[in-house]
Amino acid sequence: SSSSSTPSKGKSTKSNFHFMCLNIRGYTDPADWEKVQALPNFEKLDAILLTEHHLSGKKRPIEIVKSGWNIHFAAGPPKRGSSQHVHRGGIALLTRNTSQFTVSTTIHADHSTESDHQAATWTLISPLYAQKIHITGAYVSPNGSGTAELFTLLAQQPAFPADEVHLYAGDWNA
Repeated sequence: SSSSSTPSKGKSTKSNFHFMCLNIRGYTDPADWEKVQALPNFEKLDAILLTEHHLSGKKRPIEIVKSGWNIHFAAGPPKRGSSQHVHRGGIALLTRNTSQFTVSTTIHADHSTESDHQAATWTLISPLYAQKIHITGAYVSPNGSGTAELFTLLAQQPAFPADEVHLYAGDWNA
């Protein structure tokens, strides 16, 4: 999906922001990133919202970082018992370094808030875009409690100015 950006005087701007939301169903090894990079239009993307990554939020996969992307996490709760993944759910915003984004993160729900769900809003600012871009991402656990509370929390977010892009994306499961 893309949205237009109006250039301002004296500022070098891009005309479109290219974004994708992808349920990765568990990030396990570098081959997962190779599959993402093989997707159509990958080269045009400025940002990717990964849902259900199952990562802790502390370790950034080196293959993603080395390929020119930055990672901003909201991690899911630790899993019980042994399994291939250590955490459940999780959302991460990946931003391409060449898009020159400064990113601020507001976590609405994650394992630190003792929620089975994850939700965050990232505000992206770049000299290449005329206005801020806001992305609210969510992973709603199909087994989690507090789903109604999460939707209420998201509905009560402060409104951003009308000339700033705000995208909602995620794995809603509800």
